[in-house]
Amino acid sequence: MKKLIVFLLAVFLLTGAVFAGGQKSSGAKTIRVGATLQDLGNVYFIDIAKGLEEQAKNLGWQLTIADGRSDAQTQINSIENFITEGVNAIIIAPYDSAALVPYVARAKQRGIRVICVTQAVDGYEGWIGTQERDYGLAGGTLAGQWIIDHFPKDQTVEVGIISYPEMETIIDRGEGLKEAILKMAPNARIVNEQSAATPERGEQVTAAMLQANPNIKVIACINDSGALGALNAVQAAGKATDDFCIVGLDATEEAIARIKEGTVLRATVDIAPVQTGRDTIDLAAKVLQSGPISGIQVVKMIPVTTANIGNY
Repeated sequence: MKKLIVFLLAVFLLTGAVFAGGQKSSGAKTIRVGATLQDLGNVYFIDIAKGLEEQAKNLGWQLTIADGRSDAQTQINSIENFITEGVNAIIIAPYDSAALVPYVARAKQRGIRVICVTQAVDGYEGWIGTQERDYGLAGGTLAGQWIIDHFPKDQTVEVGIISYPEMETIIDRGEGLKEAILKMAPNARIVNEQSAATPERGEQVTAAMLQANPNIKVIACINDSGALGALNAVQAAGKATDDFCIVGLDATEEAIARIKEGTVLRATVDIAPVQTGRDTIDLAAKVLQSGPISGIQVVKMIPVTTANIGNY
């Protein structure tokens, strides 16, 4: 049922533009924006899309959201379509930043502003996101603290990592996870690393990981989507014990719900994806009004554990 809900929401987001009534006078020109988001099968990007839609509606903008489907060519096609349509701005959450550089340049040649969210594409005129290594360090710190709090210092604790090296821009996040775990908990031993960015893939690789390394007690993930899949696999394997810990990143609504339920998904890091979507529209408005803004607009990172889950 959860997968069906995610699918239906993604379909809804792709059905066309978002229109807001009563925001602009009849003589004003409506701002038109196209957004291509990395993958609407990922709950994080669904939350980003919600924020984009909300703020676009508040401003009376017309917004079209396209699913990048974790495919560079799909995003290229969307950007080319937006250029042809003559939108005022394009928002990109890139899957392959390098592949999109020529198309960002082409959009700018047509006078279209380009805003990036999450990762940057060279040539952007506004960028909101996180420093990937720092983001990974935040998640790794939570995993390392779990090991400190729940295992003796002289006990080796086996750790699994779910990273996503297929995306070059995410590699630093995975490295940050590992760096923080090993620095905080010298008794940690990373015994398996797999790649996943969606719940389905996360469940598959975690099942394989637990078969190969049945003594794993901690799984640290580069996002909540993979962590949610890992949770399903851990529960199915009967390994959801009091000392088991899964850490995700993104603080999606579903991950927050699982932490509240007291599952072995113990922690995540909040980068407020819905608010990030709203802020991205606001950033686009600033760029449209005043021109390019250099450097990253850093999203605040808040660790989320059982200690502060009541705030969510």
